[in-house]
Amino acid sequence: MAKIFCIGLNKTGSTSLHQAFGQLGFRSLHWAPENRDWRIRKRTADRIADNIRHFKDHDVPLLTLIEDYDVYSDIGPLAASYQLLDKQYPGSKFILNTRSNVDAWIESRRKHFAKVSRLAVETDDLPPNWSVEEDRWRKYWFDHHASVTEYFEDRPDDFLIIDVPGGDEYDVLCPFLGVGIPSTPFPKRNISA
Repeated sequence: MAKIFCIGLNKTGSTSLHQAFGQLGFRSLHWAPENRDWRIRKRTADRIADNIRHFKDHDVPLLTLIEDYDVYSDIGPLAASYQLLDKQYPGSKFILNTRSNVDAWIESRRKHFAKVSRLAVETDDLPPNWSVEEDRWRKYWFDHHASVTEYFEDRPDDFLIIDVPGGDEYDVLCPFLGVGIPSTPFPKRNISA
């Protein structure tokens, strides 16, 4: 069954996209925006990671037990597995949600980590391996963007690059999805300048 996969990294407008998909009538699974508890988000990631491991031996689809959605966003293991998703879910659409300025992305991600770390320390609930690694982030950003754009370079009907923090809205998203532009404004959530 064809799906829509947002395969950009976090802090690239994924919450706004999740809200926009809901306004457009799509069932969207986002990295648990309604629950900030990292353990619940981790269960989704663990389910996908288990599916990835089992796929190697048993041809298990990556969305096993979470297949009831139309759209998947801000889920790191899925973003990293876009080639396998493309094979398992033919006819799907892929969206590279991005920010035009990688330095702004790193700053946003650094602020996000600081905020989450403060909340986690207050509740004694810090996720494992939680650290700011700007050089590693920058390399991953460029490597991910290069591999994704190269993979989809000859498939404009299946692939869209969208910069929500940079101002892209329904006028970019809806034509790609083949749906009309709604009269409601595009949602802006967690967007910083």
